[in-house]
Amino acid sequence: MFTSPLYWIADASLAGGRPLDVLAREALAAGLRVFQYREKVLSSRDRYPVAEALAVAAREAGATFLINDDIDMALAVEAHGVHLGQEDFPVATARKILGSKMIIGCSAHTLDQARAAEEDGADYLGVGPIFLSSTKMARPPLGCEKLSEICAAVRIPVYAIGGMTVERCGEVLAAGAKGVAVASWLLMPGIGKQTKAFLEALGVGSNSTDC
Repeated sequence: MFTSPLYWIADASLAGGRPLDVLAREALAAGLRVFQYREKVLSSRDRYPVAEALAVAAREAGATFLINDDIDMALAVEAHGVHLGQEDFPVATARKILGSKMIIGCSAHTLDQARAAEEDGADYLGVGPIFLSSTKMARPPLGCEKLSEICAAVRIPVYAIGGMTVERCGEVLAAGAKGVAVASWLLMPGIGKQTKAFLEALGVGSNSTDC
């Protein structure tokens, strides 16, 4: 299981046409140690070369790489695990398929969902949206009070997601989160510069090899 407090969600729809593997390598060089490939539009055939390129970049950097939703893709590219949403494959069934060695993360928006995911075998939680977010518009923000309640109720690491900025890192860490999951905010103004800024705000040196 990874221990880095900075978790990037690599999403081509937010990348402005820039290849995700190029962005990943820039972030990895700046200290990123865990990231997820999320793609909601492309077919499996079209996702595969992107996932494979990201998996290679992660292996070369000694970083942890996860696939959003797709268990078959995670196995095909030898990712370290998967991240599942509430509408995706059940965590308990995924654990039976993947065994104990692969990482399984789960999105949770309520205390009950968080507890259920932990009971079913999730290794970590992505909880949110904590703040208003352009990529999480369907749900109202939970806020740090609810985040703190969820963190206190589970034993597995919690990553806060939704509207995460460098300035908000301290607030979510104080609420009990292990770290932050970031999508678009890691790309502005540049992924290498932002990676270093987030790591500093999270209390991790950018040259850390911890994953």
